[in-house]
Amino acid sequence: MTTAAEPVAIAVPGLSSAGEAIARGADDAMWIAEPADPGAIARVTTAGVVTEFKGGTTHNLSANGDPSGLVASGGALWFALSGGEDLGRITTAGTVTRFGLEGDHRATSLAGGPDGRLWMTVEGDHGDPDAVARINGGNTATPFTSGLSSSSNPRSLIAGADGALWFAESGGSGRIGRVTTTGVITWTDVGGAPSALAAGPLDSLWYARGVSVFRLGDPTPFSAGSAPGALATGPDGALWGTLLGGVVRIEPDGTTHAHRTGVPSGAQGLGIAAGPDGHMWMTLDRVPYLVRVTVPPRVEGAQAVEGAVTAMVTANGLETEVHAELRQPDGSWLSAGSVSAGAGTSALPVTLALRGLSPGRHAARVRATNAAGTATSATVELAVAQPPTDPPTDPPPAPPAPPAPTPTPTPTADPVPVQGKTVVLTAGTGTVRIRAPGQSGYTTLDAASNVPVGALIDTTAGSVVLSSRVGGRTQSGTFGGGKFRVRQERGGMTALTLAGELDCRPRATAAASAKPKPRKRRVWGADSGGRFQTHGKSSVATVRGTRWSTEDTCTGTRVRVTQGAVSVKPAGKRAVLVRAGHSIFTRHRR
Repeated sequence: MTTAAEPVAIAVPGLSSAGEAIARGADDAMWIAEPADPGAIARVTTAGVVTEFKGGTTHNLSANGDPSGLVASGGALWFALSGGEDLGRITTAGTVTRFGLEGDHRATSLAGGPDGRLWMTVEGDHGDPDAVARINGGNTATPFTSGLSSSSNPRSLIAGADGALWFAESGGSGRIGRVTTTGVITWTDVGGAPSALAAGPLDSLWYARGVSVFRLGDPTPFSAGSAPGALATGPDGALWGTLLGGVVRIEPDGTTHAHRTGVPSGAQGLGIAAGPDGHMWMTLDRVPYLVRVTVPPRVEGAQAVEGAVTAMVTANGLETEVHAELRQPDGSWLSAGSVSAGAGTSALPVTLALRGLSPGRHAARVRATNAAGTATSATVELAVAQPPTDPPTDPPPAPPAPPAPTPTPTPTADPVPVQGKTVVLTAGTGTVRIRAPGQSGYTTLDAASNVPVGALIDTTAGSVVLSSRVGGRTQSGTFGGGKFRVRQERGGMTALTLAGELDCRPRATAAASAKPKPRKRRVWGADSGGRFQTHGKSSVATVRGTRWSTEDTCTGTRVRVTQGAVSVKPAGKRAVLVRAGHSIFTRHRR
């Protein structure tokens, strides 16, 4: 993946002091903890409207309360007060509740856990060991102390992509700890105390130490030029970190960029978080105190099928142009067409036809460009068959037959789905193919058709509107981006199961294969209030009127929500609700 134009930091005026932490709230506003006297919790809309709930004037928020460590959990925002001796909770309407912690403990960092509970790292007192604690409700907590001592000084608690929580031991031997939601703690020695953690690209844990960023399990340092203060994953799939006078961005392939455009010289970035507008939001230690940083577009799942390239493109809030390019014999790339992907924040399917290709193998790629830079997907290969060299000779034309009378057309009714037996497919974009149960080949969908449940639908190069019957009414959803088998359960739930083999052999072995298979399979969907599910290998996503995607890889299943909310049930676990802008990854069970 390559990037071009420099991301730009845009000032958001209105804060009265520096923000120590920033988080996206359930109301799609950005919330900020300002510890400087008298202290405040600020709410900032994507339009830049700032509301500050100040200490001394807001009920339950005392003056000089030093609010810090703000995180989102359970639909509200939580923060530490009085140096961590108390906890504060503020609703999106601005109502503050204060909780005193039991005993002589002090919260050092907070995180919303994958179990829906609030978690914190705790500094003990009077010789008590430090701990990681789960808040049970009110001011009661369950501490977990395995491997921790009174000098461990745990910090930087986050929720990981693996369903556990992770934290840094800034004292003691400087390890990284992992705690499950049942309280089992394990440790990884990383050779020094990390200063920040984040669940980042490649479903990995990333941490900062000194002037470098590391991926857990990989000793290769990614130099940031100066010490990162905070880390967060961006809507482009890259890892972002705050720097002195700028930001650092690490792409999934490890390419590192330091950006300083628009950040005042000498300003230190403090907190950073992805916003609902497709930008990264960063707090600073000096005026203007808050900036939002433009983000390159994101290109995912590029594939080449039957003379076209397809991909899912996220514009990240800026007008985006998508190009299909073909590699030339000299190694250069030539544009083969383009289309606009708009300026939204949701992933959109894009299909670009590649016409006039000569027989043989071709390399193609998808490139998306906006004012924040250029993102290029991985190169894909496509083959064009050689036409027959000796076509059969056409027989002499038969004499023309006399014209037949034109028959009166018979009106035909639109196809109607039958619950549990058939669904109706209507072509959306691109090419859609169908293989009914018992058939050996595919047919191309040209018009609205009744299709039996159990059919295999190939939307790799397009999208389809699928209608099914539930309790006397017809529901419809739009699906695309891959292959799936459609079924309908007795209660009417329409289930789409991802299909197609994955090549999970070692990369060297797969590359040597004459016909390598893909290492991913995915389907995206959009509906409004229907009863639809998408089934990956390790989780099931049940929609609630939304736009989402389900992707299988060799290691697990990821459900990503770009609009609305999706109930995701990982195999063998309870269902969790995933909201827009978030995703959940479930590893395959061995």
